[in-house]
Amino acid sequence: SCASTFKIGDHEQDNKDSFDCNEYTCNACGSKIIINETEASTFCIYCGNPNIVFSRIRKIARPEAIIPFTIPKELAAAILKERLKKGFLTPSVLKKITPESLVGIYVPYYINNLVYKDTISAEYYELESTGYNRRNTQRVRRSYMISGSCFFDRLTTDASTNLNDELSYRAEPFDVTQVVPFEEDYLLGFYSDIPDVDEDEAFKTASIRAKEVVHKSVLEMLEGSNKKILSSDPSIDRGSSPLLAMFPMWFLTYKYKGEMNTAIVNGQTGKVVCGVPIDKTKLTITALAIFIPLLLLALFLTPILILSGGIQLYIAIVVFGFGAFFGGLA
Repeated sequence: SCASTFKIGDHEQDNKDSFDCNEYTCNACGSKIIINETEASTFCIYCGNPNIVFSRIRKIARPEAIIPFTIPKELAAAILKERLKKGFLTPSVLKKITPESLVGIYVPYYINNLVYKDTISAEYYELESTGYNRRNTQRVRRSYMISGSCFFDRLTTDASTNLNDELSYRAEPFDVTQVVPFEEDYLLGFYSDIPDVDEDEAFKTASIRAKEVVHKSVLEMLEGSNKKILSSDPSIDRGSSPLLAMFPMWFLTYKYKGEMNTAIVNGQTGKVVCGVPIDKTKLTITALAIFIPLLLLALFLTPILILSGGIQLYIAIVVFGFGAFFGGLA
């Protein structure tokens, strides 16, 4: 958010800078996950591979804060199941999700603060009335320039390279006002990802995010159409060191037609992020349901349309029917 306050120093740190955990490595995708000493790992949460192996007991940098799970596993499964039910072409196997299918994981994030300064030039088009009694209109190009600064102090960026950046970004936002000081007990019963992104890389990502937010806000201020940024001269100042925190997510990793897929439920807000595969059998049946009636209609109307000169309508019906059919088979 912009122009708000959040003091990183508000959270007291434990005297220890690290804690011990069990590190497991996936032989298939190479991902590394950490498990609390009292837990046992069974499969890779990122690719579904059941053959992950214990690597070592590792010391992990102690996060400063954590957002505990507020969405229980049962509710997360119900939310995800309800989302998938809405897709007619969703494979039936995905509509039978149980709470046991989900795995809870704490994903490391940085909470960044920075000052973004910029001089932005933009253009847009609007309609202007002209002529006698201003009855005519013409499209006029307008220019716009703005300079200013914005303070971001709750800009979150993923601190793990295991999780796809697009998925982690889409799983946001998290309400970072709800962070509490980190304690190992919060990790009991959950997986944890390893923070392997350094602060410099996090600052680069946060800077890109800040630029996107500011440019989007400028374009939303402008009226008219065909709005675009022509030039930008950003200057970004880093604030204090980012806060390393753990954010909660529920993972569903499943294989469909030989390919691995991942669905995520935000463990704080319940937001669902998933790319759902299409059941091609259902798609083919749907295409046939459209194509066959159109074909019969075209055959019935052929003599009438040809005699009346409506050949263009006839061709349109046939083309649309074939398009629907072969599109479903693709």
